[in-house]
Amino acid sequence: MEDIIKAVDEFFERHPESDFETLELFLYDNFDKKDVEQYLQLLGETILSAESKFKDPMNALLDNEPEVKVIENPSDVLLKKLDVKNWPIWEKEVSTFDWYYEDTEVCYILDGEVIVHTKNYNYKIKKGNLVKFKKGLSCKWEILKPIKKHYNFGITI
Repeated sequence: MEDIIKAVDEFFERHPESDFETLELFLYDNFDKKDVEQYLQLLGETILSAESKFKDPMNALLDNEPEVKVIENPSDVLLKKLDVKNWPIWEKEVSTFDWYYEDTEVCYILDGEVIVHTKNYNYKIKKGNLVKFKKGLSCKWEILKPIKKHYNFGITI
């Protein structure tokens, strides 16, 4: 089972846009049918047991736009295209607070580290990350190291 799990991780690292059907074909081509079926059963059970933790599991799985999108080390070309250096700056000390995004926000982390807790996932965000928060997102910010960021509303990345 560990071999299949490792192979699935590597498969999606190499093919991030792949769908479940492509993964299934890959698994059956590379592993014993019985092992693949056991893995798929375990995967299904894991998804079903996790449903209670999701606010809306079907929409969470079908939504093409993630609630939080983190781009690690974005290119200078992208940052210049977005004109990030001319965005306002926001700073906050180590703290924890609830937040609601009335509009889409994109920010570039200049310094610090935070964990953003959502209903579906916890996102660790740090210096050098370009981050998009989806409009309508409710979350809790847990600032681990003082945050300094450029920010802008209503844009997409």
